[in-house]
This record gives sequence, structure tokens and C-alpha cells, in this order.
Amino acid sequence: MTSSDRKRKAQETRRAYSKKLAQRKANKESLPLIIKGLIDDELLPKSDQDKSLTVKIPAWGNLPPPGQTDRVILEWARDDAGFVTLLSQAFTGPLSPDDFPVPVPISPDLLREGEYELRYRVLLWTGAAEEASSPRKLTIDKTPPYGTDYPTELITPVGPITDDFLSQNPTGMVCEIPDYPDKQDPGDVVAVFWVKNEIPEDFADLKPIDGVKPIPSDRKVTIPENVIQQAGDGDFLAVYVLFDRTGNPSRISGIQTPPIQVALGPLPIVPLAGPTVPLATPDGLIDRRDASAGVRVHVENY
Repeated sequence: MTSSDRKRKAQETRRAYSKKLAQRKANKESLPLIIKGLIDDELLPKSDQDKSLTVKIPAWGNLPPPGQTDRVILEWARDDAGFVTLLSQAFTGPLSPDDFPVPVPISPDLLREGEYELRYRVLLWTGAAEEASSPRKLTIDKTPPYGTDYPTELITPVGPITDDFLSQNPTGMVCEIPDYPDKQDPGDVVAVFWVKNEIPEDFADLKPIDGVKPIPSDRKVTIPENVIQQAGDGDFLAVYVLFDRTGNPSRISGIQTPPIQVALGPLPIVPLAGPTVPLATPDGLIDRRDASAGVRVHVENY
């Protein structure tokens, strides 16, 4: 046997041994995919739903030797349907664990609402196939509390807010958030607003009282006394916006009808001074010329 024959024979022996070893390791389960930034390690935040989702493929247990190619197939299943292929990517050796994990982007166009399982399979250069990795769960929730409906209005005390009301309720006006379907507890949070006269369609320009907070177990929230005092007198609306665990905001809640009236400060002393009509002085009569000029009624300050 020539020297070149011996080298070729040794090379074939090494290749056959590597192939046998690879086939022996082929049944070892691969590590699961890596997905960062999920809520509770499963839920995709609303802020990330319009971006590419990056999943990372870890090193599998039998990387290809120099010049050989493994193929990784990334798959997912939605809402208990069968697994479908997202992509197939070739990996040519030599490779080492230091080359991993390998990031793979998933287009936001594919991120529809639903519950997913993601996994990958490796087709080894030997022709064998490794077991699929254990599934990685992913939930995409795009439906806010109440869906497209307006949340039910806050339950508020009956009657106007006066000095007497605040003296009996020194912390402020206590309201109750009505119970609602599909409540996530814990998880949902609420922003409460105290708004004069009318509500905009978008709450972006409104400042919530005390920020965004978890919904209390009794669902009661307070419009603080100092907030009521600073806003002054007039017609007011107490409204709220719900956010689910994903961050989906509801619409602004329904409003109180009639609005909540605020009249602070001491009440006038009875009897009040009667109104006067300057043009009717002194005879108490209004003629046509007076009517054409415009008749004004004067009310004294109190």
C-alpha cells in the first residue's frame, strides 16, 4: 500500500467514524430556541409587535466537521395547528459552540394574534436527523380590554362635590371600576383622569392621576381632594383607560351623564339680593326702544 493509499484510507476511516459518532448522537434533543424580552417568558409586549421578532438558534450537540453541511429548519405551530416551516438555513463546518447562538429575524407581517409554539430541527450532514428541539411558547395578544367597545363608566357618588362633601370625604371622591370580562388579575393596570367639560377621543394629551397603577382588588380608585381643589368649579368627568398585560390600551371609558358638578367655597347667604334691570329704572317698564337696545339683567356679587 502506497503512502497516498494509507493517507486516503486513514481519512476514510476518520470520516466513517465521525459519521457513526454523529448518528449515535443524532437522537439527543436539541436545546430550545432563545427569545428575549417576553413578558413572563411567553407574552410578546405590544411595543414589540410591529418589529421583527428575533429568535436565536443555540448550538446543537453534533456540529458539522470541516466541509460538511448541516441544515436547520425553523418551524412554528399556531393555535394547536400543525407545525409549518418558517425557514431553512445551511450551516457549513467547521463550527464551534462559540459561533452560537445565531439570530434569525421573523417579519412582523407574520406576527398575527394567537398562541404559538416554535422549534427547530437539524438535518445532519450524515443524513440522520436530530430530534426536534423542545417547543418554545409565544403568545401574541392584540385585543385590548373591552375590544373595540368603550369601557363602562366609573361608578361615582351621587350629587355635586361641595366643601361639605370634601369635609366628609377628606381623601377625595372614591369611584369604582365596573367588573369586566377577560380581566387579567394580576396583570391589568388602569389610568384614571379628571377632565373638565369634555373628553378627547385620544387620551395621549391627558395626564393620569398618580400615573398608571395596578387595579385594586376591590376595583376602587380615588380622585384625590387636592386634584379636585386645583381643578376648581365646573362640570367634570371621571374616566379611565385599561391596559392589559401585553400593554394594549382600551378606549377611554364612558362618561357620567349628567357630568359631575363641582361647586367649592362657601354658599351664598340667604336671602339673596334680587336682580335688577337698569333700563326698567325707575318705573319698572321696558318699552320698544329698550328692547331694541338690548335688555340686561344685573345680579349683585355675593
